[in-house]
Amino acid sequence: MSEMERLQRRLIPVNIVVMALALIAFISIMFLPLLTVDMSKGADAIIEISTQGNSDSGDPSDPAWDEAMSEGMELTMDMLSHVKFSVGAMNFAAMAFAGDPMDSVVKFTADIMRNFTDAILKTSLQTVIANMGDIPEEVANIDMDAIYTKLEELESSGDLDKAIHEIAVQIVNEADVSAQDREECISQIESSFKNLYDETKSYAGSFTPEAIVCTIISEMNEQDSTGGSPVIKGRNYEELLTQLFAGSDASAQMTAMFKGVGLSMFISVVFPAIMWLILFLFALLHLFAKNKRFMMWYVKLWGFSPCMVYFVVPLVAKGIIAAIAGEIYASILAMLSSLTWICGVCYLLLWCVSIFWAFPIKKKIRAMKKNGYGEE
Repeated sequence: MSEMERLQRRLIPVNIVVMALALIAFISIMFLPLLTVDMSKGADAIIEISTQGNSDSGDPSDPAWDEAMSEGMELTMDMLSHVKFSVGAMNFAAMAFAGDPMDSVVKFTADIMRNFTDAILKTSLQTVIANMGDIPEEVANIDMDAIYTKLEELESSGDLDKAIHEIAVQIVNEADVSAQDREECISQIESSFKNLYDETKSYAGSFTPEAIVCTIISEMNEQDSTGGSPVIKGRNYEELLTQLFAGSDASAQMTAMFKGVGLSMFISVVFPAIMWLILFLFALLHLFAKNKRFMMWYVKLWGFSPCMVYFVVPLVAKGIIAAIAGEIYASILAMLSSLTWICGVCYLLLWCVSIFWAFPIKKKIRAMKKNGYGEE
């Protein structure tokens, strides 16, 4: 075996490592979330900023104002803690190439709404219970999580009336209703929940948190609709959102806008992903070729861009915002995260492999060719 052949064989493990890095980077860009938004991580900052902005709308020393603000902050915190969503290349592809990109937008928005449906209903349930019969104002003693769980299980309960009665009794017991008002209060609570159950089942066909919200919204829209304006109704979030967007005068413009945005974002993501895929294919083909060298400049030029846009830029922006506006505003960016760091690690490792492993071998091969040595 000649020296040239030995050098070429030494490139085989290099090509295998490059193949692995390229494939991992390609998969991470195309199929893992490019950006994840977890509102719970920035909820404290959002609430503090909102509180500062609302300080002029009332007197902070007023107990009523302070109590209203506290309740609003609690509701906001509970809602934000349930909001978490991710976007990736496949989301952009669906927006760009689907027959109607609004279908993708509707599905994406519906999934987000489902994340904080529980928070909204639990808070609404507390308000509803506080207005039932002679329930005292101190509803904080009521275990809302337990009540909510029992409501979710009503549809699967064997005896509906018995299940609702147990819920009413629990509410009355935990709310310390006076003995003389106890029976009347239980009756009113049973009637309220039975009506809610019947209306939801009749309209949406099921009794789930989503069905309850859709039924309430649909009934409110039907009552408030005047002057021939379209009535937005739906048994699930997709139906509601579809009618909402379809009823907009700017529906055609929105469709074109989403299609354009989706296409632009998809191209910006798929281009570097294709560079990684080409590198993988070149490394694979040259693994079986006599000459096992190949170029990597295209990946070195574009391969880091997803990590730069979705991972590095938010980190840098956080530092800049902290210096200019304060740490509280910068902490909002804590809700952003990205798995494109995987692509970034692959990019850095590729440079290391290229500089410290592949380049010395290729340098010797070029020197031998320059000195007239053949491949044999």
